[in-house]
This record gives sequence, structure tokens and C-alpha cells, in this order.
Amino acid sequence: FRGGRQSGSESVAEDLALTARVDCTPAPGLLFGGSGYSGDTAQGNAGIDGGRLAVWDAHLEWTWRGLHVRGLYARASLDDAAAINAANMVMVLDAGVGSRLKGYYGELGWNLLSPRKGTGQELTPFVRYESFDTQAAVPAGFISSPANDRTFVTYGFRYRPIPNVALKLDYLDAGDAAGTGVDQFNFALGYLF
Repeated sequence: FRGGRQSGSESVAEDLALTARVDCTPAPGLLFGGSGYSGDTAQGNAGIDGGRLAVWDAHLEWTWRGLHVRGLYARASLDDAAAINAANMVMVLDAGVGSRLKGYYGELGWNLLSPRKGTGQELTPFVRYESFDTQAAVPAGFISSPANDRTFVTYGFRYRPIPNVALKLDYLDAGDAAGTGVDQFNFALGYLF
């Protein structure tokens, strides 16, 4: 759906969407909930009749002492995926947009500095497992590409000198059902404001 993005003041906004999120925090450090989105993607495109996209997720995050666990499961369905592929002149049978997408991830980390009292710093080794398929189902006449059925295992460290700044270094072990995944090292600097 990346090609569906538009530019600010020139955006076409003919179709409305609905989005919602509900979270529950039954105990300190524990959060779980879900969110959803539903809306038409056509935005006035005559070649697409509606193209309703529905996305939902269930998520969980738990922090206890130095332990940090989080996970997410998401699923999306797209009506009229065949019409969207036709409108975008998709000619390769395994290159079209899927009618169903799904994925999940789980992450486990431990803040090594948590036993130190009075420090706002964090040094957390973590591991994350992700699996997603952007063509979990495809419209009739198309085939699912094994390259879109992906799994990633990430091993890394996150350092926060203060709560709003994070430095991350990780190694991404990438795989897919086609055997074309490319592993990589990543370094990131983040600032929350």
C-alpha cells in the first residue's frame, strides 16, 4: 500500500476511515489491548470499487524489574485486491497486492542496569522474533510469492543514557520462504519528544 501515500495539501480525501484503540493496564508495568482500522482506499479512483482495508491488532507489553516483554499480532484484509492490482497494471502474477496480510512479533529484553538504584540509564540486550506474510492470501488469478513470507530474528543492545534518548546496535538474521533474505547490522539513534 506504500504507493497509496499522498502529499499533504494535494491529498485526495474522498473516503473516510474509522480507527480505534483500547488499552488496559490492570497492574503497574502490564499493558495489553487491541486496535483497529477500517476504510476505503480508492480515494476517487474510478478503477477501484471501494477497496476497503481492515486492519486489527492485539498487543501486550510487560515490564517487571529489569525484564521487558512485548508482543503483537496483526492481520489485514483488503477487498477488491484484484481491481487494485488491475488499476496499478500489475502484470507479474506474484507481484500483486495481497487480499490478506498477517504477522506477529515477540521481544524479550533485560535491563542490565536495573539493579542500580537511582539511575535513569538503561542497557538492555534483547532478542526479537518476527514473522509476517504480505501475501497470506491473494486474489484469484494471482500466486503468492514466497519472498513475501518473511521471518526475522534480531539480536541487539539498546542503551538509554536518559529516558528520551536511545542508541541501538543490532544484528538482523533475515529469512523468507524463497531463501532470499539478506542479513544486516543496524545502528540507530532515537529521540522521543
